Amino acid sequence: MYERNCDGCGTEFATANVRKKRCKPNCGRSSASINRARANRSAAHEVKFLAVDGEADTTIEGDPYVLLSVGSEVLHRNGERLTHHDIFPFLWEQHLSYPGYTFVGYFLGYDFSQWLKSITLHEANMLFTAKGIAKRARTKSGKNTQPFPVYVGEQWEVDLLGKTIQDSTAPR
Repeated sequence: MYERNCDGCGTEFATANVRKKRCKPNCGRSSASINRARANRSAAHEVKFLAVDGEADTTIEGDPYVLLSVGSEVLHRNGERLTHHDIFPFLWEQHLSYPGYTFVGYFLGYDFSQWLKSITLHEANMLFTAKGIAKRARTKSGKNTQPFPVYVGEQWEVDLLGKTIQDSTAPR
C-alpha cells in the first residue's frame, strides 16, 4: 500500500495503485470544469482527411490491381499486380507519415478485396467465414467480445467488421 496526499482535497489516503493521485475520482474538480475541459478539447479538434483509392488495369487479362494512392503518395510496380506484401507496408508508412489523419475512400470494398487477394486460403477462411471467426473468439476477455485478429505472414494483424461468407460457399 502507498500513502498519498490527494491532489484534489489534500487529505491523506492509502492506495495499492502507485499512479493514483486522488482519493476518489475527480476529487476537487467540479463537473463544470471537467465538462469545460472536454468541450475545449472538442472545439479544438480539427479533422484532417486523406483519400485512398486504387485502380486495376482493365487492358490486361484478369484486371490486375496495379495502383494504390493515399493522398498524393502513389504505390505501383510498373504495371505488375500489387499484393498484400506491397500494400500493407505502404499503408502502414502512410499511417506513420500522417498521424491524426482520417483515411477515407469511396467504394473501398473492391480495394479491400484486392488488398487481401494474395493472402493464404487459411488466412482468408479465418477472416471471412463464421467458422474461422468462431475459432478466433475471445473466451475469457471480460466485455471484449471482438475476435482476435488474423496473423497475415509474420508481421501483420488483420481484422474486419462486416458480413461473413457462408461456410457452404467458402473455398475448400
